[in-house]
Amino acid sequence: MPPRARTKRRQLVSPDIPPRNSTQLPQELIDTIIDEFDPSLDDDNDQVASANRKALRSCALVARAFVRPSQMKLFATVNLRPPYYYQSPDERSRLFSKLLSSSPHVGQYVKNLVLSYRPARSNSLGHILLSLPKLEILSLYPWGDYRRGNAIEPFPIYHRDSFLTVFSLPSLRRLALRNQKFSDALQLQSVLSNCAGLQDLVLHNISFDDISAAIPGTSTEPPRVALKSLEFISMETDHLDAIFDLFTIVDVKHLRSFCCDRYHERIFQANAHSIQELTLMIKDPPDITYPETLSLPMGLVRLNLNTRYHLWLPVISRRLGNLAALTSLRQVSFAVGDSISVFGHFTFLSETDSLFAEIYSRLDEININLAKPSSYQSKTDVVRVVRESMPTMREKAVFNIAFVSSGTRTALMRW
Repeated sequence: MPPRARTKRRQLVSPDIPPRNSTQLPQELIDTIIDEFDPSLDDDNDQVASANRKALRSCALVARAFVRPSQMKLFATVNLRPPYYYQSPDERSRLFSKLLSSSPHVGQYVKNLVLSYRPARSNSLGHILLSLPKLEILSLYPWGDYRRGNAIEPFPIYHRDSFLTVFSLPSLRRLALRNQKFSDALQLQSVLSNCAGLQDLVLHNISFDDISAAIPGTSTEPPRVALKSLEFISMETDHLDAIFDLFTIVDVKHLRSFCCDRYHERIFQANAHSIQELTLMIKDPPDITYPETLSLPMGLVRLNLNTRYHLWLPVISRRLGNLAALTSLRQVSFAVGDSISVFGHFTFLSETDSLFAEIYSRLDEININLAKPSSYQSKTDVVRVVRESMPTMREKAVFNIAFVSSGTRTALMRW
């Protein structure tokens, strides 16, 4: 038992940051221990024994050298969001906070944090946020939205200072806020203005108590946050207008990538010459969320169409306007959220194929992401039917058909 305990303790410690009151065993001593471990290893004439001794010594060297890189990979992404709505996030946060207290060097390895939290006080939450000096991606989930089905929570008061501290990290590149309520768009901008290095922003079901705040005059101060990528999911049009009108410190008018689940003409127009990647989410009927003819950015390079139901794919495709004018378009990706059957009608694919036929020759890559088929049909049969239904696109050298997991499908559909 004692040696096992020492092994566990050594695996949790980075070799470049030894724990207090501990010593590192020299390699010569480890070799001696290995030599004495089994007398049969002393026989140099026994090829098997000699190989075993070399293998053990190599394992000792590798195990020691592997501690730091393994910790870097293990803690690169930390998900503190419980898998079930009835589970409190407190226990996960408490355990991770305890780990950071005993092994503080682990905090510098965390690059991506998914955090579910209570609006009330929490010592663990503040400690966690202040212990991640190299955080690059932060996703915030109020616990209330998870329990009550997208219920909106006010931006937390008790954790505000901790959040603002982590927002100001130079390493922070991506921030996702979900189901948060602010007094107005200016309060949201004030929070985001701390994120000097922010490049990607996700706003999912964000609302404001007041959308009638006065529009500021022309600002002489240059934007402090220049966004490259923006996602608007489950946002009301008047709240989008408030962001567009009131944001001056945070620049949303020079985007390279944009994702939305409804059309917002002013955002499209302001970024008509800068957007290179566009993701259209079709979570509701297209005739409700998108106009009959979309004006797509002329410099578009990548187009992603993610539809909740497969029958909506040709519907949104017909609303894309003059695809031939998109001379820079090189990659098109389709994703459908529901399962399709080889025994069903695949006219939605043949219609989509014909709608893109005029530009397929200039495309470098076409991707189709499907839900995994049911147990009574094979992936091979589905792939065969898809290829048969898209005779034009299948001629491309790069025509990928992938079956995604439920987790990947959730991410693609922004559920």
